[in-house]
Amino acid sequence: MKHRVISFVTTLLLILTACTPANQITSVPVIDSATATSSPLPTATATATITPLPTIPTFTPTFDASTILTVTPAPQAECPKEISDLVFDSNNLKGSGNDYNQQFIDYTLDYLNSGGSPQSIRMNYAHPDEIVRKEDLTGDGIGEVIFAYGIWIDIFGCINGDYQLLTASTKDAAQGSKIIDVVDINLDGLAEMISYFDGCMGSRCPSIEILGWDGEQFQSLIENPFSSIEGCSYMGIAPFQVEIQDIDNNGTSEIIFQNTGNPWPDDLDFPYRKETRICTWNGKNIVLYQIYFDNPDYRFQALQDAERAMQSDDFRRALDFYNKP
Repeated sequence: MKHRVISFVTTLLLILTACTPANQITSVPVIDSATATSSPLPTATATATITPLPTIPTFTPTFDASTILTVTPAPQAECPKEISDLVFDSNNLKGSGNDYNQQFIDYTLDYLNSGGSPQSIRMNYAHPDEIVRKEDLTGDGIGEVIFAYGIWIDIFGCINGDYQLLTASTKDAAQGSKIIDVVDINLDGLAEMISYFDGCMGSRCPSIEILGWDGEQFQSLIENPFSSIEGCSYMGIAPFQVEIQDIDNNGTSEIIFQNTGNPWPDDLDFPYRKETRICTWNGKNIVLYQIYFDNPDYRFQALQDAERAMQSDDFRRALDFYNKP
């Protein structure tokens, strides 16, 4: 009988200990400034909805930006002369799916080639920077027209004096799109276009696209774009915000993701922590560098952080997490 009582008490203590919140992790140091290998570019302007990022552990650049080769600019382009009083009105377009997108493309090309201006298009929208921009993406000295409309991102550029569609992109199960920023992420001398797509289940699985000009056409710069585990396109079924910063001061820009709400099914009161994912340029693609979480509330979360630190060969931090009482 005595042995049974001791066994019961021991088991009860183990259960209570496992459910007790872990001590808070000591705050990590701010990012150290790495020696720059080339002149840093101005950082991208953050969207108004972006909240301040949490302190991120020391980030050491893994890529030497001085090895980057610039892309050969496209030949000088000429576009139709603009007529300021032409009105852009696509409200009468009908159709659905790809048919609707083709109608929109045809209408926009007709408008631009008739002398319509991107500035006149921008006047139709409350947040024009998210919908229409005119930016030089090919290095020809003339801005391409980037249009986020419906679930598509269309890029129009001038060839032989007329506007033509250079590329059109969308995502599976997309419900909407917007432009995040246009900035030279990888120091190749050309700006890249970063766009955001709302996704399935009430915009609970959004994704991003990063397109860059390779001298002949636009290419996606994201490695493993369809992976929510290893990729830098989306974070599974969770809404997120995006910020673009050069956090290691080597000249190239990092893409920082933060989830802004509980991923399904964590909205059913499952344990949830804010996730910060850092993606960086490796000389060929945008790749996942590191994942960080807010301080653990439970012992199992501390063990998860220890395992992640081990995978990154950060043995000191791993030992700290493993030793949490």
